[in-house]
This record gives sequence, C-alpha cells and structure tokens, in this order.
Amino acid sequence: MSIGNRIKGAAEELGGKAKEAFGNLTDDERLRREGIEDQGRGQGRQDVAKADEQVEGFGEQVKGRVKGAVGALTGDESTEASGKLDDLKGSIRRKLNE
Repeated sequence: MSIGNRIKGAAEELGGKAKEAFGNLTDDERLRREGIEDQGRGQGRQDVAKADEQVEGFGEQVKGRVKGAVGALTGDESTEASGKLDDLKGSIRRKLNE
C-alpha cells in the first residue's frame, strides 16, 4: 500500500512541476500556483508513505528480536534464525525509507 502511495505522490509531484512550468510559460498565475500546490501534496503523500514504512520496519525489527531471543533461550535454532531474518527485513525496510 505504501509503495502505491509513493508512486501516486511522485506522479502528483511531477504533474505539479509540469503544471507550474506551463503556468510560467503562459503567464498563468493560477495554473502556476496549482502546480506548486500539487507538488506539495505529492511530496506530502510520499513523506507519509515513507513514515508508514519506517513504522512497519520498526515493528518487524522488534518482532524479530523477540522471536530471536525466544529461539536462543529455548535452543530452537529455526526460530532464532527466523527472528534474525525478521530483524534484518525490518532494518532494510527502514533504511530504504529514510
């Protein structure tokens, strides 16, 4: 879902840049302002999507660390490895959305 919002945001931002440029070209102040507003909305949508991914990544990390600790305490190597994988996935998700 977040990737879809990031794509929509990028498209809205790009459309806003085009609208602003066309407004500048034609001396249409209303169109120029709308383009700037669209860019802001698009960037905002992207920022919210990144924040959602950060939260989701943090949750994966916590889940992975707990699962890894349980696996280590019980001697269950499979659970411990699965926990490490979840922790790593969360870390990567957060890094990609900085």
